[in-house]
Amino acid sequence: MKQKQILILLSLLIFVSSIIYSAETIDALSVFKLPVGAKPISCGGAYNAVSNDVNSIFYNPAGLGNIEKLEFTSMIGLLSLDRTLNTLAIAYPMKLGTIGVGVLNAGVGKISKYTNETKEGEFDYQANSIFISYGKNLQQVNFGANLKIIFDNLNNYSRTGIAADVGIISEIRNNLSIGVKIQNLIGVIGNDSLPLGVALGAKYTPIRPLNILCDITYNLELEQFKINAGIQYIVSKILYFGCGLNDKEVSFGIGINISKFNIHYAFSTDQFNVSNLHFVSLGIKF
Repeated sequence: MKQKQILILLSLLIFVSSIIYSAETIDALSVFKLPVGAKPISCGGAYNAVSNDVNSIFYNPAGLGNIEKLEFTSMIGLLSLDRTLNTLAIAYPMKLGTIGVGVLNAGVGKISKYTNETKEGEFDYQANSIFISYGKNLQQVNFGANLKIIFDNLNNYSRTGIAADVGIISEIRNNLSIGVKIQNLIGVIGNDSLPLGVALGAKYTPIRPLNILCDITYNLELEQFKINAGIQYIVSKILYFGCGLNDKEVSFGIGINISKFNIHYAFSTDQFNVSNLHFVSLGIKF
């Protein structure tokens, strides 16, 4: 069984590589590159191999396969430079797998508008995406897929688009999981194509309270790799700590679970060095 899992992952990686290096696409929505969810953000956004969290909708839909109860989460981001980042997500497990729906809203306000070096006012940019997700566990392998419906508006110019992701998470050993996601297999918005991408992640548990996470993502537009890494320390069923690195940005956070409810806070430095970023998530497991 272990050999079959490894062969599946290797085959998927070879397939992904052949697609990536032969494609020519445009990154139309770089705003969606930001990590979401206070808990994932606290560990640097390295969440591609995590398989029991409703936030998997935004990272790797295969992770929905191990969700056992109806789960809901929401997040508000307190960002600098008039930026906004908010999410809602819900996952519902069934016998045939887990279905999920997520909504991501991101935007930038008060953008100065100039004509011939003369300021003529301000405008906003808003981008929204609806995720329709499915994840299924088959023994020690999870499979999943996302359908994303995308809308954005820049200075009253609107576009719509659609994209799809597929992912797999395999438990190689009891303390090691590997995740692979192909992003934007089908991806268009307006007249632009969304870039094909691939993310490879690992989750390693050297001792039971501690998880070490690492994701490697290939950015087709920049033709370079990005690394997200983090540590989760689960003190008890009530208390959680996380810290991580999202490219050059440092993050950490804390989570508290009380009965069915949970609240997570994450802090992150900002690439623009204007002010630090703060994220708060509220969730419930029914």
